[in-house]
Amino acid sequence: IFPYYITKLHGTQGLLALRLVKLFRVVPLLRLGQFNATFQSLVNVLAKSVAYLRLLIILLVFGSAFFGSLMYYLERGYWEYYEPSEGYAFVRVGHDGITKQLSPFRSIPEAFWWFLVTATTVGYGDLVPTSVGGKIVASFAMVLGVLVIAFPVSVFSDLWSKELAVSGAIPEPTSEQSSDGLDPRSQVRISMSLEDVETMAACMESIQ
Repeated sequence: IFPYYITKLHGTQGLLALRLVKLFRVVPLLRLGQFNATFQSLVNVLAKSVAYLRLLIILLVFGSAFFGSLMYYLERGYWEYYEPSEGYAFVRVGHDGITKQLSPFRSIPEAFWWFLVTATTVGYGDLVPTSVGGKIVASFAMVLGVLVIAFPVSVFSDLWSKELAVSGAIPEPTSEQSSDGLDPRSQVRISMSLEDVETMAACMESIQ
């Protein structure tokens, strides 16, 4: 009954909001993670990575503001009458250098979206530069984006491997193994092989 009246009062938007509220019912299921060691390790790693994730967000925000603004001014085109749309709009030259098309960079926030997609190496291809200046800016954004993303990811991987080692998910060498992970039989075989090499070297020296 309640969803019916919500629809009557607020239309489909109210019903959509009600469905989103229902999604919060799955939140208590996250409590099951406290019984899983791997999930707990993931939570610990995320807690230790907060500073690096904060740095990543700051770099992405500044990168979006800088590269997004550059791309907007380089790719927005000119405000003129565009016949296919029968109205005025920002029009730019296409990839062929001749055909005119509507510019997808209609605002700086849309250029922010382009930078985030480019920096994270997702590359949807919905916003693409066509001018020489835009392509140069995009090239710098690609390279810097890879460098920005690689640092937090490497730190997270290192913290994750250390956390797994502490929690016991990665087995430590047993008493029958050395620090390099070799069992006694393998060590004997290696030592015997080294003795054979030394014997052959002595024979070669005696021949010479």
